[in-house]
Amino acid sequence: MIVSINKMSNSNIEVIGLGALNIDHMYRVECIFDDGEAVENEVKSFPGGSAANTIYGLAKLGAREGFPTFIELTQRYHELYNQQL
Repeated sequence: MIVSINKMSNSNIEVIGLGALNIDHMYRVECIFDDGEAVENEVKSFPGGSAANTIYGLAKLGAREGFPTFIELTQRYHELYNQQL
């Protein structure tokens, strides 16, 4: 699959990330009460998800990485499907 992605995007990607893209919500609270309730002091949102977090970490280590777009994946799927006919 990595070879297929490289052919689609005309880039030199070593690793691709496939997976759900999520939003991680980080809450800063002073304390958590006995009943599990907490009052938030600050809320921040960050892009996340296991694939995004892994790709980010690999990029920090120097890997050439990327996320293929839905359009790229769809085009490549059709290319592979038509080759089988």
